[in-house]
Amino acid sequence: ATGQFPPANKKIGVTVAYLGVPFYANYKLGLEDGAKQFGFTYDLMDGKMGDLPTELSNLQHFGAGGFDAVLLTPSGEGILPALKQLLDAKVPVIEVNNRAGFGKDGINVTSYVGGNDVEFGKLQTDLVINHFGDKPVKVAYVMGPLSSPAQVLRAQGWDEGRAAHATINEIARVSDDFDSAKALAVVQDLLSRF
Repeated sequence: ATGQFPPANKKIGVTVAYLGVPFYANYKLGLEDGAKQFGFTYDLMDGKMGDLPTELSNLQHFGAGGFDAVLLTPSGEGILPALKQLLDAKVPVIEVNNRAGFGKDGINVTSYVGGNDVEFGKLQTDLVINHFGDKPVKVAYVMGPLSSPAQVLRAQGWDEGRAAHATINEIARVSDDFDSAKALAVVQDLLSRF
């Protein structure tokens, strides 16, 4: 049974570049709750940690499958040709959490839902300053996949925030690719080196 809304009777395609990342567990729950409340069906496909051929195949599947709309969490701009094909076929696309086409000339993504990642990066510097104050501090910056649009923007915000706080000394910048096991190894390596 649906919630207070009449059933949408729409078929939504959903592809998430980093579906295996624990962050997306709640995304999946929200998608299921939304489907029940609003009466739509969906096909959730994994982007295999930003594997571009997989992501392109997912979008082509949605374009050929009669989907009414697509929710897309892209790994980066490599997806733009397939995204443009979907949009040219008049399939509405909403980018979620990561941006590839939203705001780009000639690519009319319907909307973007997610945070301001530059601001997120600046907030990371704020956390350091709030904790350490004016004391000099050495920080190792551990990032997700370097090609992830969200990570690129977060690093930009981090760099802008650090520029305003000379007490923050970045001693290393490494990637854990949003992989928990790799994150543990990266942090252990940083602790042994520094």
